[in-house]
Amino acid sequence: MNPLRRRFTRVLLVTCLVAAALVGGFAAAPASVAQPGTVLERVAVTSQRLLPSGPGTGLEVEGDRLVAHRGAATAPVRVCAPIWFTAIGVTWDQQRGAPFALRAATAEDHASFGRTWKLDAESGPDPGSEEYRRGSAASTLLWTGGARCARITLDLGRGTSISDLEIHFINTSGSAAGPGTGPPNVDLSSSAARTSTPNLITRQQWGAKPGLMNCQPDVADEVRAGFVHHTAGTNHYSRKQSDDILRSIYAYHTRGRGWCDIAYNFLVDKYGRAYEGRSGGVTEPVIGAAQQGFNTRAFSVSLLGTFSHTRPSPKMQQALRRVLAWRLDVAHVNPKGRGLLVSAGGDNTRFHAGTEVSVPTIVPHRFTGYTECPGAKVVHRLKEIRRKVARMGLPKIYKPSVEPAVVKLGSDPLRIRASGTQSLRWDVSVHEADGTELFAFPTTTGTALDLRWQASDDTPYPRDAGSYAIVVRAETSGGDTARPATLPFKVKPSAP
Repeated sequence: MNPLRRRFTRVLLVTCLVAAALVGGFAAAPASVAQPGTVLERVAVTSQRLLPSGPGTGLEVEGDRLVAHRGAATAPVRVCAPIWFTAIGVTWDQQRGAPFALRAATAEDHASFGRTWKLDAESGPDPGSEEYRRGSAASTLLWTGGARCARITLDLGRGTSISDLEIHFINTSGSAAGPGTGPPNVDLSSSAARTSTPNLITRQQWGAKPGLMNCQPDVADEVRAGFVHHTAGTNHYSRKQSDDILRSIYAYHTRGRGWCDIAYNFLVDKYGRAYEGRSGGVTEPVIGAAQQGFNTRAFSVSLLGTFSHTRPSPKMQQALRRVLAWRLDVAHVNPKGRGLLVSAGGDNTRFHAGTEVSVPTIVPHRFTGYTECPGAKVVHRLKEIRRKVARMGLPKIYKPSVEPAVVKLGSDPLRIRASGTQSLRWDVSVHEADGTELFAFPTTTGTALDLRWQASDDTPYPRDAGSYAIVVRAETSGGDTARPATLPFKVKPSAP
């Protein structure tokens, strides 16, 4: 088992009873509805088909590999699918070279193609994780809304070597037999959400079938930052198509890429609806597969659409702020601060493995990855988003900590610290694993908390070795309460 998961399991045993009433739930979400099935078909494209005609193209086929001796575009390849598809993605094995973009267009028939889309190389899991596959590369998914044929062109950089290219045709609307053959689409409506408890549409409601999962995502020990993404593809989708897009991303990531689950922790559509993404618990530090090298100790929120030249709708921006404000508050992270992450490396990250990187706690994917994601029209608004998120749901507790996390029975002192968004009244108590309160400190006030605890007649230490938790509560003089923090620690027996 992953060491971070083992650590989390120990923490969970300590805090499950204490934290259950403290973390906060979600507002009521729409009732579950039956969703159409998912159909995915793959069509292989040989390296020979990608080779342009004529001399001096800069491309050459060596065995089954296409090699670029200089920067060059492949021949446009036209492929018609065995199904009527609603989304496409392209995967390949890459032996050498940097990540590259490709261009794709689709047609509803065998003749005319519509707009050409630029698709970045998709990011992915961290190297060393169960999901990572060295050399496995892919484009981002393109939602088409319904088509029969596709045309793709790859823009290869010098020294790039690829093979085993496949186009993945996906239908998640029940219309694989042809346009108009699917069942009536359902609108997953969602009411306005409160700041502290966003109204997430659950996996079950948008149709994430458990059978498509390949493994259970790992869990880290904490969250230090939230990454903002866009999914790429069209912004012209209806309210009834949003869940179809989610199911196509889910199928592409699990069946096309072989990952455990959908890469993103949360997703938001242009109608202001927020969705639960990767499984494992929305309040837990589940490790995603969205920003290679930096998935651990971070979560991801992806906007449905492309925002390089188009501004996200006001409702989408509002939903993004709500998800960020709530999830960062659960982690007790300052939205205007910075977090220290360690790169796990990978082909699609800007930082070598082992590099410590200070990132804004609300960070665009392009900060760490070779991508335009989440688009200039989102990046330019992040300063304003951070400022507005920081003002939501006050008061808040930031950076609560207990040191050390393991102490000797009856001897080692503990230090309990936290900061607040304003002057607060702090109430701190110690609990046993079953939630029983063992001891409560005298109330203090101020913008920061700094308590030292050691064995004495006035502050009794736990009498037995085992797992315990410190619960930090805070409120303003007017009675507004912050989200409590639960800090696990362990007491080990004294030396003989």
